[in-house]
Amino acid sequence: MVLSAVLLFGASSVTSLNGVFAQDSVDEISESVGDTVDNAASDISDAVTDEESESTTQEHGEMVHDDEGRLPGNIKIEREPTYKVGDDVQINATHMPGMEGAEGTVIAAFDTTAYEISYTPTDDSEPIENHRWIVQEEIAEAADQEDADAPFEVGDEVTVEAYHMPGMEGATATIDAVNETTVYLVDYIDTESGEEVINHKWVTEDELATLDGAEETAPATSESTTESSEDESESEESSSDEESGSESDSTPEENSDEESSEESTPEESSSQDSSSEETE
Repeated sequence: MVLSAVLLFGASSVTSLNGVFAQDSVDEISESVGDTVDNAASDISDAVTDEESESTTQEHGEMVHDDEGRLPGNIKIEREPTYKVGDDVQINATHMPGMEGAEGTVIAAFDTTAYEISYTPTDDSEPIENHRWIVQEEIAEAADQEDADAPFEVGDEVTVEAYHMPGMEGATATIDAVNETTVYLVDYIDTESGEEVINHKWVTEDELATLDGAEETAPATSESTTESSEDESESEESSSDEESGSESDSTPEENSDEESSEESTPEESSSQDSSSEETE
């Protein structure tokens, strides 16, 4: 009887302990699953954020780069630009990331009018405000004017034919600013990514500056020219002195010839006297 009671008590204890252990296992599993779910959610969130960031970067890349360097028809080349093809320049434009302070190279220069515009892209993306730049030859209505080069005015609505940004070609835009100037096609090194941007459209003349190194070259050339001029001047002075000396040396000989000529005069006089005596 006592043994049965002991056995029953032991079995009950074991069942209770199993229940406790079972509950602990459930709690541990639940906690583990919760952590896993939280971590997975966090990873998904991070992945989405990274994807959005990458997408934004790609959009900027598409907006900036146009490696083909296609040009609008009828655009006129500037024959005597301030910055010539091949010149190294500093870009001071701020209308694109990584552009301000970048070092670049002039690829081409054009005589045209540049416009700052606001427009809604044709691909249903967000409206773009104060975009710089498009040029006269990238506006559809320019060809319809009596003078195709006549600039538009601030507030005019125009149709954009530029294709160096997604959703730009065919978009209706409002002109925000007009800049009659020389515009440049440039390559440059992005100051943020360190990557080279090829055939960027467009940079206006007032957004460019000569590199410091190029500015320092001019005085050096000037000094060299000055030294050369001084050497030439000294050489001319030396040559002048030699010529002067030569003239001075020749003078005594001439004087000697003159004296010799004068000395012969008495002989002639004596000969004349002798002839006179014989006559008498």
